[in-house]
Amino acid sequence: MFCKSCGKQLGDSAKFCTGCGIKTASKVVVHKQILARSKSYKGLLILVGALVLVVIIILSFVTNTGSISKNTNIRDDNTKAVVDILCDNNKGGSGTIFTNDGTILTNNHVIAGALSCKITIPNPSTGGISEVYEAAPVIASGLSKKYDVATLKINSAYTDSDGKVWGIYPREFPTFVLPSTCNVSVASKLGDFVRVYGYPVTSGGYNLTITDGVVSSFSDDGDILTSAQIDSGNSGGLAIDQNGCWLGIPSAVVSGNYQNLGVIIPGNVVKAFLDNVPAKLSPTENTNSVSDTVVAPQESNDQICQDSYGTYSEWSGKLNSKEKPTCTCQTGYSWDSSGNSCAVQTTLQQECINSYGTGSYSYPQNGKAVCGCSSGYIWNSDQTACVVPQVTKDQQCQNSYGASNWTGELNGQGGPVCSCNTGYTWNYGQTQCVALSPDQVCQRDVGAGSSYLGYKNSDGTYACSSAY
Repeated sequence: MFCKSCGKQLGDSAKFCTGCGIKTASKVVVHKQILARSKSYKGLLILVGALVLVVIIILSFVTNTGSISKNTNIRDDNTKAVVDILCDNNKGGSGTIFTNDGTILTNNHVIAGALSCKITIPNPSTGGISEVYEAAPVIASGLSKKYDVATLKINSAYTDSDGKVWGIYPREFPTFVLPSTCNVSVASKLGDFVRVYGYPVTSGGYNLTITDGVVSSFSDDGDILTSAQIDSGNSGGLAIDQNGCWLGIPSAVVSGNYQNLGVIIPGNVVKAFLDNVPAKLSPTENTNSVSDTVVAPQESNDQICQDSYGTYSEWSGKLNSKEKPTCTCQTGYSWDSSGNSCAVQTTLQQECINSYGTGSYSYPQNGKAVCGCSSGYIWNSDQTACVVPQVTKDQQCQNSYGASNWTGELNGQGGPVCSCNTGYTWNYGQTQCVALSPDQVCQRDVGAGSSYLGYKNSDGTYACSSAY
């Protein structure tokens, strides 16, 4: 059996793909009774007002969020707001409830292509399943793919095959609690505390799990890299700082030889998504039609790309000469060296460094990731490493003093002793070699009292007065 999302071979008893960034199930199962497929299909109720309310409330939330201070006393009011997501696209992940009517923020790649999802609200003490609800994906076509951000809207309580109802609907849902001390003007920095909430497969996939770490690095596109443990199933969850202020959405895992780092989509990227939603959605995308709002034709083409090139591939919006979708990598990802899979850019960067040294970096060329030498480095003679170019003593003199050359001697620090080239002399302070004036040439050649007469001799030399 192979993983549908990334093609990885699975054992016969395996329920999930690992290493694909999202939780993947052969069928949507949380518990045999809790999430047995219902006999009656719940209709999707997606209203224009729901998306507008999402934008207004979450945008207000993002605008007032901030970063980290030195206080590590987090108020853990968030355990009931972070939910497990399992969809009929055979994928799953995590999400966070941001409005008390049941709007959930998550990654687009968790719910892309789904018609309906089930979400579980945990017991705040144990992290186990407490309530189960039906939810409808709300995907802003194009924008959700670009930013990897989308939402779900709870629309009913789940009823299992025995008739048991696993929740109360409508109701006020527990939401993420934002402390009033958050300050958006304070940026995250290396070493800051990070706490991640989600449902990774390493803890069973159905139990809320909390892991701590620090801000380990920042990727080239601004994503936060953290040492807090993130695994398949964490995608779409919640990341906060030690004040409880929102940092962003855990999204992926960067795998190395000795350590894995989690990738967090920062809050400013989510805000950019929300800022664009009202202007980009057309009236037809704001209808109650499932085909217009939830499952656009692009999603099936996205799935074709993901089946062919991995989880982080998506449809470019264009078809090739055979009317097949042309595929590209999602934001923050690049083609690997084979050109057949999308990988995290920081992973490709590390591969270049591992192969060619710290002076190497990764960049795209003809649809593939290739390695080059950073500024200040050059390839060695057989192009097996990026090295600092060897500088001659004359070049060192010229770099330091301009029109100068090495005398053949070394100073007390082992550096070259330099002299000015013919026609040049030291400036006052001997920090630079400057061109001689005609008077200085005469004084050099004739004597201290000589001066330039204003014309040259027949042999091209300066005509000089006699010295005193």
